[in-house]
Amino acid sequence: MSQVIEYNFIKLNELYKQPLEIDWLIEDIIPSNSVGMIYGASGSGKSHIILSMGAMIANGLPWFDKETKQGNVLVMAGEGLSGLARRLRAIEKEYKLEIDREKLHISNRAIGLDTNDGYKLVEQAIKELETPPEVIIIDTLSRHLMKSEENSNDDMARFINRLEDIRLKYGCTIILVHHTGKSTNNGARGASALKANVDFSF
Repeated sequence: MSQVIEYNFIKLNELYKQPLEIDWLIEDIIPSNSVGMIYGASGSGKSHIILSMGAMIANGLPWFDKETKQGNVLVMAGEGLSGLARRLRAIEKEYKLEIDREKLHISNRAIGLDTNDGYKLVEQAIKELETPPEVIIIDTLSRHLMKSEENSNDDMARFINRLEDIRLKYGCTIILVHHTGKSTNNGARGASALKANVDFSF
């Protein structure tokens, strides 16, 4: 059974006690405890960029001179495991490091995170981890949608709300990897609700 996320109202004094400083997952780039998106054209290197971020977070090392918060990294992968293994080995070679084997976890397949059954399976898999995630990478958005339409504002709003539930449960950052449309100048493809409801996008 899914955990129920508490809903309540707080007084203004409690709100003002919240820290004003941003807690960064990657300094000055990606905030902790947020939902965001990295998008680009096919073949532009999105997966390489996001996996290099994940590797540095797993190892607690700077990403291009920007400090990272070390923690568990979950990659919800849309491509085959052999392809991911090649990408990660290339990153180890490029950065001359060994990625922490205990802090980077790869899904065995893509899943319909927008469905109740898919969501429950993901939730159960996260619960089985010894340590909660610091970041969850969903690569790509389209590979993890089964019943939702990217161009539907209603579908995308529901999907982001589902990600927000996961964020609230674990205090983690969730990063969607997404594609641009036919015109790269128009940004990420799909519904405006997707772009409007994330905390950051690059």
